[in-house]
Amino acid sequence: MKPSAAKSAQLCSARGATFSGKYGAIMSLKRYFLLVIGCVVIGGCAGTESISIPSATSISVIRVCDGKQGCNLGKFEITDAVSINQVIDAASMHKIGWQTEGQMALTTGWLTYPTPSASAGFYNLQGQHLLVLWFGEGWIGAAMDIDGRRVRYFRKTDQAGSKQLRDALRITDHTSATAELSR
Repeated sequence: MKPSAAKSAQLCSARGATFSGKYGAIMSLKRYFLLVIGCVVIGGCAGTESISIPSATSISVIRVCDGKQGCNLGKFEITDAVSINQVIDAASMHKIGWQTEGQMALTTGWLTYPTPSASAGFYNLQGQHLLVLWFGEGWIGAAMDIDGRRVRYFRKTDQAGSKQLRDALRITDHTSATAELSR
């Protein structure tokens, strides 16, 4: 056995692999490159996106849903400027650390995002959605139109991490609903 092949075989056997010779060295290199590529991909998915939170002056109403699909139950609106400012302040604490839908699928194994337990739609004076926030167990989702295309972002969080925002939106633990941007 050549010295380099012997060294590769030793490395493989030290790692628990049973390959030997050139095949062992090739498999070891393939695993190494897959490991490096995997680390780069996962590392790049660690929540590097940021979302744009609309200014309080651009929002005329925030519609919060507390009910089943379509927001038919427990829907209420936040329209006063003081409450809207509180919501925007709380939401601004969550501007960074988001992942795209594809990145979240890679890091969580989700093929699609789970059903949210509550949602809040931010509307301007013309009635257009500026932002939608979804709340689920262990995550927050956001949707907005960017260059005429709907983009969804997600971030992992716990109840304590989103408490101030949920409180500002008056979302309780028993909420269950979804709101979606109009297509």
